[in-house]
Amino acid sequence: MSKDAVKQAAKKNQNVLQRDIAALAEIFAPLIQAIITGGLILGFRNCIDSLYLFENGTKTLCDISQFWAGIDSFLWLIGEAVFHMLPVGICWSVTKKMGTNQMLGIVLGLTLVSGQLLNAYAVAGTAAADIPKWDFGGFRINMIGYQGQVLPAIMAAFTLVYLEKFFRKITPQVISMIVVPFCSLLLSVMAAHFILGPIGWKIGAAVSSMVFAGITRAFKIVFGAVFGVVYRAKIKAAGHPDVTVCVVTEEGSVRDIQFHTGMDVREKETIVANFS
Repeated sequence: MSKDAVKQAAKKNQNVLQRDIAALAEIFAPLIQAIITGGLILGFRNCIDSLYLFENGTKTLCDISQFWAGIDSFLWLIGEAVFHMLPVGICWSVTKKMGTNQMLGIVLGLTLVSGQLLNAYAVAGTAAADIPKWDFGGFRINMIGYQGQVLPAIMAAFTLVYLEKFFRKITPQVISMIVVPFCSLLLSVMAAHFILGPIGWKIGAAVSSMVFAGITRAFKIVFGAVFGVVYRAKIKAAGHPDVTVCVVTEEGSVRDIQFHTGMDVREKETIVANFS
């Protein structure tokens, strides 16, 4: 039995929530390696440009070495491509997963991070009056990018997918190549910037505020426990093995750290690394 056949058989035993989570996991799976690479690069850059380890803790490695300052600047090329341009990868992956035109997905993603738009990371420091706008006479729309935004990209990509499938069904084959991509892309870009983007932005901001409050307020232990349970359920529903860090402490000091794989009982887990 092929791998795809096994996947299809497994999906038949999943409920709706599990299938939705598995679909999201499949969307992000192709992006994981790029995200890991970007994370490592950002972590390395933080070490050389943000840790004040030299000259009595007053300078970083980049401050005392032009070579490392150049490396720091160069590596941001990759870091920015991974995280600022993440919507492009998400839109491409959604269209690939749903079996629609992947190039349209890429173009849609590019419209979310276009240089014509105000960078998402610059919005907080820009006065409302200074935000560029599309002026349609009767109404205006903020020209804001969605760099690093996940929800707006997912919502826009699925809108493109369903519009493309809709127009493909109702359009005669002889003009399908012209009408389907034009109408699908135009309407999905409009929906993304007029409706879905702002909604996704607000939802993302609310979730971020909730998570930040959860890990910093008095109930952070309860929040951590709930988050851990939900995280493991999500990973298990997606059919992927997870990695759990087990820390055994004694009198306040770390005695043993073990990395385990597996999602069931301890007897089925395998220790892949041990630090004592």
